Amino acid sequence: MLRSPTPAASAAGPPALEVTLDDGGRFNKELALNLWRRATSRSGSAARDLFQQALRLDPGNPQMHNQLAWLLATGTPEIRDAGAAVSHARQAVAGDGKQHQYHNTLGASLYRLEHFDEAIVELNRSRELDSRGVATVYDQIFLALSHARLGHREDGVFSLRARRAESRLARKQPQTARPQRIGDILRRSPGFGAGPLNISQPTGSAIGQATTSQ
Repeated sequence: MLRSPTPAASAAGPPALEVTLDDGGRFNKELALNLWRRATSRSGSAARDLFQQALRLDPGNPQMHNQLAWLLATGTPEIRDAGAAVSHARQAVAGDGKQHQYHNTLGASLYRLEHFDEAIVELNRSRELDSRGVATVYDQIFLALSHARLGHREDGVFSLRARRAESRLARKQPQTARPQRIGDILRRSPGFGAGPLNISQPTGSAIGQATTSQ
């Protein structure tokens, strides 16, 4: 957009044009995308900081909210923030409620915040939306943990589901290929009598996001 020079400017010398750029936020979105790409190749506080910078430039991006939520829910102890994880996960779901992986992340975040009933609702919603069964194993793990924390221990059925999920996941994703973030969560989960599960986390921010490299 070009604006006419002011009278004062004309009197003082050659007219000066004031130029403003109105691209509908496209430039900021491109910068945010570059930051997001850098964040997905990093871990810990470095990834967190880059995701936060990206969201300041593109605050309505549900995928970025989702990935930051997953990092805050399952990252290393110094960056974990269950409350912030739930907040970002809710914004992801509000932005695109049809993505099963966003409900999965919200369920996992609610579990970390010890809102187990709400976690079960979101994890079941993830399973309903996940027609290809991409995130089934992860939904089952956090469902098992949530039910266990609520005392729903019917003949070990949820423990069995989790162990079946672990076995299925191990076949899909070799343990040597990815970090053990989920295993860290499960080993620290009181009330779950099945013992520690050795689960690896897929690349990206949240489990089960096959379409967006979660």
